[in-house]
Amino acid sequence: MFQEIGNLKQLNQLDISENKLEDLPAEIGDLSDLTDLYLSVNLLERLPDTIGELQRSLDTCLYVTSCSSSCILTL
Repeated sequence: MFQEIGNLKQLNQLDISENKLEDLPAEIGDLSDLTDLYLSVNLLERLPDTIGELQRSLDTCLYVTSCSSSCILTL
C-alpha cells in the first residue's frame, strides 16, 4: 500500500487516524526520527513486528483507540 513511507527518515509525526486501515507496512519501523504515531479509529488487528524498532526513540508516543482485543501494543 504505502511501503515508500520507510524512505521518510526525518519524519517526526505521522497521523494516519480515521483511515479504516487494516494493516501497516513493515517499513513503518524504519522511521527512526518518529516521535508521535497516531493510529486511532482504524481497523487494525495487529501491528507489524517492526514497530518495535521505534523504541529507539525514547519519546515515541503511540496513540491508538478502538483496537480489537487481539491487538497487543508493546514498544
